[in-house]
Amino acid sequence: MESLSISEARKNLSTIVSSLADKTIPPVRIQVRGHDVAVLLSSQEYEQMRKDLLEKEFDDFFEEFAELNRELAAR
Repeated sequence: MESLSISEARKNLSTIVSSLADKTIPPVRIQVRGHDVAVLLSSQEYEQMRKDLLEKEFDDFFEEFAELNRELAAR
């Protein structure tokens, strides 16, 4: 993943956004004073990450529910 300073990103924002949308570049880290502070990624990648996270949260929730149900049934 490429890292850019905030000033570099600002100068090239239109190109970066177009390239992200066209999937011609991977997500880009944005740095301020050498520290990572943000990541630019396509909206499609963002939505996929949100979907994956939500699915994991549901899986974890239902696994915990099933475990509690097993414990109650064993009593």
